[in-house]
Amino acid sequence: MTESGGGNRPKGPNSRPAKVIRSLPNVERTRFWGGKKRYDQFDQSIVGVVIVRSDSTIVHINTYFANLIGGSPEDLLGKRLFDFVSDRNKVADARILQTLVSGERRSVQFESAIVDQNGKTVDLLVNAFVGNFQGDPAVVGVMIDISDRKQVENDLRASEAKYAIALEIMGAGGWEYDVATDRFTLNDMFYDVYRTTAAAVGGYTLSSADFDRRFIHPEDVDYVDSEVKAAFEATVPDGARTFEHRMSYGDGTPGFVAVRLVIVKDAEGRAIKTYGVNQDITRQKSVEQALLASKANLRTTLANMSHGLMTIDSEAKLVLFNPRYIEIYGLPPEQVVLGMTAQDLMAISVSHSGLDDLDGEGTLTKIRTARIQQTEGSHIQNLSDGRSIAISYRPIAGGGLVLTFEDITERLAAEAKIRHMANFDALTNLPNRASFYEQIDVTMKHRRRAESVAVLSLDLDKFKAVNDIFGHPVGDRLLQEAAARIRSCLRKGDIAARLGGDEFAILQIPAGDASDITALANRVIETVGAPYDFDGRQVIIGVSVGVAVAPVDGTAPDILMKHADLSLYRAKADGGSVCRFFEAEMDARMQARLGIELDLRRALHAGGEFELLYQPVVNVKTGKVVSCEALLRWRSPERGMVMPDVFIPVAEATGLIVPLGDWVLRQACADAARWPKHFSVAVNLSPVQFKNRNLVQSVEDALAESGLSASRLELEITELVLIDERDGAFATLHRFRDLGIRISMDDFGTGYSSLGYLQSFPFSTIKIDQSFIHDLPRKEDSLAIVRAVVGLSGSLGIATIAEGVETEEQRAIIASEGCNLYQGLLFSKPRPNSEVEKIFKAQDAAGVAAFGRGGNVVGI
Repeated sequence: MTESGGGNRPKGPNSRPAKVIRSLPNVERTRFWGGKKRYDQFDQSIVGVVIVRSDSTIVHINTYFANLIGGSPEDLLGKRLFDFVSDRNKVADARILQTLVSGERRSVQFESAIVDQNGKTVDLLVNAFVGNFQGDPAVVGVMIDISDRKQVENDLRASEAKYAIALEIMGAGGWEYDVATDRFTLNDMFYDVYRTTAAAVGGYTLSSADFDRRFIHPEDVDYVDSEVKAAFEATVPDGARTFEHRMSYGDGTPGFVAVRLVIVKDAEGRAIKTYGVNQDITRQKSVEQALLASKANLRTTLANMSHGLMTIDSEAKLVLFNPRYIEIYGLPPEQVVLGMTAQDLMAISVSHSGLDDLDGEGTLTKIRTARIQQTEGSHIQNLSDGRSIAISYRPIAGGGLVLTFEDITERLAAEAKIRHMANFDALTNLPNRASFYEQIDVTMKHRRRAESVAVLSLDLDKFKAVNDIFGHPVGDRLLQEAAARIRSCLRKGDIAARLGGDEFAILQIPAGDASDITALANRVIETVGAPYDFDGRQVIIGVSVGVAVAPVDGTAPDILMKHADLSLYRAKADGGSVCRFFEAEMDARMQARLGIELDLRRALHAGGEFELLYQPVVNVKTGKVVSCEALLRWRSPERGMVMPDVFIPVAEATGLIVPLGDWVLRQACADAARWPKHFSVAVNLSPVQFKNRNLVQSVEDALAESGLSASRLELEITELVLIDERDGAFATLHRFRDLGIRISMDDFGTGYSSLGYLQSFPFSTIKIDQSFIHDLPRKEDSLAIVRAVVGLSGSLGIATIAEGVETEEQRAIIASEGCNLYQGLLFSKPRPNSEVEKIFKAQDAAGVAAFGRGGNVVGI
């Protein structure tokens, strides 16, 4: 230890240094009472609140203070507070009570102690002030438990004897100040604490040294002064003070120091010596600040979590919660108190939010089991306001649980919507194909042995035409109304579905006998077939029904639907709006169709099996051939000659018509390029080909490869092309016209909207369907149709071709009506290219006389 120099300053019997060593604040002196408030606002306070009369009778006590005593507020009302005050404090506390009641003092802060009902002493810091209760003087006491602090202070006093050794062990700086000599004595460790040396500090006295400026942070100078002053003014024999403050190291960098200051006084209470210990706590403070920052971040995180969070200890008492938990259950924040049990918390939650399933006890049981067994778990709690809360819990160290609460109402609604969208048709709200197949599967698995189940496959007749004529909005409304009508025909337990487009299905459970199924089918046919009215426009459609019955026609969903669809095809073929049951022959026909498809694919791949025949088109008046129509034939090694009406529908259904049609175009153009230049060729185009974006390019390529002039090519289309692809078809047809290709309408008169198409596109030729020619001259209505078509075409400047002319009488009739051209057996059957070339050569060489009017070409 070294001794520093002294100085002169005035002294008196009660004098104390003008400057004293500064120290940190005593946190127990913080003021807890901010003014008068009604006592009932503090019933749930986290500090003790009590109101007593002048005789210390308790007239109000809050839960916190009652718990400290060891009873409930109700049990303690009317009892004397002094009955619980420690014997060592009773006299002093009674004196303080009288000074307050008498008006001598308005408020006072002091330390006291109570003895709880278990005999344990609890040290208190008390703030008391005067009030009145029901018109009588009363004293309000607000107190906090300082037992831990008192214990620390008692331990500190017990360790004073070992202080010198402890200083060396803990590396603390010791100092002593003698009031009489005004001199400091510092130990070596003191200089280490401040990172300086004795030479740098020099000798000094309190009155002359710049200790304040050298070692105390400028912003803490006043604070340290106040702490030292309090130590000198303390009434106890030895004024002791422990505090912390910011300091400055010898190099000027900031830090923190903890100070223990003791004032030694003589018998008259005058300070004669001061000594203390300064310990560098910079690192500790850094850790504390980091911890505080971490806690602040934790509080921020908890406050901003989208999930509610709660932690309970091993006794199921609440130790942590966040605001979101309170928001989820709509709880008053003041009712959620740390330390309350999970059972109490659940009771509050149920009272405010309500449980739709009244499962409060069930939730508590799950939480209790998870806490005891230390296992994870989760469940969903349904609240009476319609919300669903997902509760998850995980064990934590010490036997507690952390619980999270998530409002999953919107998520469940979204998932339900997704499930509904996955299983139901958006337009009609009927089950979709996947859902319907699943229903069939479930039904078949649970079907009684003797029970039959029927699957009805439905297809709306003429729906596509309605969609094209009136537009998709009307088509959608029609589908919705048809779905509603189908649903109205069902019995309880039956299931209807929309499989896609205008396809519907019904699962009849149970089916009963054939009459029951037929009755349902006829109900649907009659109900769906009734007229529809959409904004004054009447729409009439029909519905065809195909039926498969389980287990006779199968049990697997795909087999039953396949057989029902085969029955539906038969119903369509029979004219529609009828019901047909599945028959084994239908499957045989389908197998035959599949066989044709396989052979057709093989033939396209191998090549060499297809050929073109050409049927001449003849001028009615002159008898001259003007063109030929290309007709496709398939010469199969296994099947022999296969006619178009057998394989073309299969090719169209499978899309094979596209590559097959490309071959026909190239071959027909190549053949026609070798004909005399005044002969043209007609090629049929399928509606399926119009769905191919490369159709125009395919036609251009065929013309370019063959060298055939576009004006010598005529493309024949049917009305179905315009029905299926109206807008796109017209655009494609105009592109053909721009190339110089002629367009012919085939099978005219068999549809219902042909006249409208004639107004929409300038066709080169109209072909009158052979069904009308065949009935001449027997049927007057057929003649009327021929007359009308020829007259209409003539007025529009369009040539007409009569198909299927077989007799001279038929030729004469169409000639008299003004028809321009004809083709049929009267002149020639379809012939190979080599033979029609002979016809061309013979016609050019001999003229019209070389051809007989009553039959085939002479010599051919």
